[in-house]
Amino acid sequence: MASIVSATFMLIIIVWIGPIFKTLPRAVLSCIVIVNLRSMFLQFQTLPDLWRKSRGDFFIWISAFLGVMVFGVVGGLLCGIMALIGNLIRLNLTAKLVPIGAFEKSEYYYRVGLSTDNIYEFTGALNFVSAEALSLPQQPIRNKNDNVNEQSKDLMDNILIISLARVTSVDIVGANALIAFAKKHQIYFVDASPEVKQFIPNERHFATIIDAITARDEYQESHSTDKN
Repeated sequence: MASIVSATFMLIIIVWIGPIFKTLPRAVLSCIVIVNLRSMFLQFQTLPDLWRKSRGDFFIWISAFLGVMVFGVVGGLLCGIMALIGNLIRLNLTAKLVPIGAFEKSEYYYRVGLSTDNIYEFTGALNFVSAEALSLPQQPIRNKNDNVNEQSKDLMDNILIISLARVTSVDIVGANALIAFAKKHQIYFVDASPEVKQFIPNERHFATIIDAITARDEYQESHSTDKN
C-alpha cells in the first residue's frame, strides 16, 4: 500500500508538478554564478586606487577584463598575458638610476628630483636591455662657474649609496655593467637579492640605507682624521 501511495505521488509530481519547476535548475545555477562573481564585481572599487599606485597593473587588469568580455575566457587570458609581457618590457626599458631622499628624516626613502646625499635607487631588472641605464643622472648646474668636470670630480670624491631592492634579476651583461660601475665609483650597495649580491663585495653591501649612511659617515670621519 505504501509503495502504491509513493508511486502515485511521484507520478503526480512528474506529470503535473514537474513542469512548473523546469526552470528552477537554471535559476539556482544563475544564483550560484552571481554569488561567486560578487567578489570580482567588488574589484571595480579598487580600480581608482590601482590607477594611482600602479598604472601597469591597472592596464593588465583592464586588458584581461575586456578580453574576456569580447573574446571569451581563453582570449581574455591571452590578452592578460600579452599585457603582462608588455608591462615587463616597459619596466626593463624604463629602468634607470634615480636619486632618492629621506622623508622628513625618517627611514622611508622616495624619489626626489635632486640628490643631495648621493643616495640612488635602480628601478628595475638589470639585464642587457637596462645595463646602459646604470649611470649617474646629470645634476643641474648651480651657477655659471660650475661645469661637468667639477661635478664628476665631486661625485668621485664621495661615497655613493645605491639601493638594489627593486633589481629582481640580473644577467651576465647587467652583472658586468654593475662590476664596471662599482670599479669606477666608490659605492655602498643596499638590499641586494642573493642573485645580485654575488657580484658585490660583502664589505660594500648593507641591509638598509641607514646602515650604509652610518658606515659612510664613519669612513669619511676616519679618513678626514687621518688627513689631519
